[in-house]
Amino acid sequence: MKTTQNILAIAALGVMAAIAPRIAMAESYELAQDRCQVIGQQLAQERGAQLLAASQTNAGTRAACEVVLLTQSRDGGRPRREVVVVPQ
Repeated sequence: MKTTQNILAIAALGVMAAIAPRIAMAESYELAQDRCQVIGQQLAQERGAQLLAASQTNAGTRAACEVVLLTQSRDGGRPRREVVVVPQ
């Protein structure tokens, strides 16, 4: 009986060890996504634009945020879609 409990405990630890990095990656991705959203909002406010999207991306080997803005044209015409990559 004790041996079965030990085997189950070891198996549970193995499963937790396998899942823990995935949970950490998911939490890390969510934090990076939140950070990109804040960066996008700040950039939109600075440029007097509307934030359409902000997502995490990689610029080469570095993490970055890809921010999509909608800016008004200077001559009153159609708004312009602008994509900005901001290194983190």
